[in-house]
Amino acid sequence: MKRLFVVAALLIASSLTALGQPAKSLLNEFQMLDRLKAEGNFKTLLIALDKAGLTNTLKGTGPFTIFAPDDAAFAKLPPGVLDALMKNPAKLRRLLLYHVTAGKLSIKDLQGRRNKSITMMDNTKAEVMDDGVTKAKMHDNDLSPATSDSNAKMHDNDLSPALMVINKSARIVMADLRASNGMIHGIDTVMAPGTHWLAR
Repeated sequence: MKRLFVVAALLIASSLTALGQPAKSLLNEFQMLDRLKAEGNFKTLLIALDKAGLTNTLKGTGPFTIFAPDDAAFAKLPPGVLDALMKNPAKLRRLLLYHVTAGKLSIKDLQGRRNKSITMMDNTKAEVMDDGVTKAKMHDNDLSPATSDSNAKMHDNDLSPALMVINKSARIVMADLRASNGMIHGIDTVMAPGTHWLAR
């Protein structure tokens, strides 16, 4: 009986990280919004999605891929812009939809695309390019960086990607955060289809 208890305790412990967070295999089963919340650095985005009325959309079956600005990305916006967007749900919704596309696209999928233009959910296009800073090589079904100057972080499948740039402005800094209904890539800049979008 004691041995059975020890085995059960080890199994439970193995499902948690040292910080008490769910293990990767459990995080993969989270819906997109729950995964963003679990990561801890997308608080502003989650508030914005709620203000824009997009939470139910992203709770759907999808699948979706979201290029998710982290809290630091929102902090880079010019003074007053975020407050103005939060007070204009329609404009905020259109802006946030520019960060979402249909399908479940991993970094490998993005790198392998011949057509580098992706149609976002606001029906505009965003360009996805390798910025040339770091190249990636295939090793046993994982990507390993050819150089060590990448600041990008990989989760879930331990891939080390080439840095990717979306819309010529936003760099992927956290890649392949998997969810049950899609894929999340953390980006360092809030994207906009035109400069007027971020004007006050």
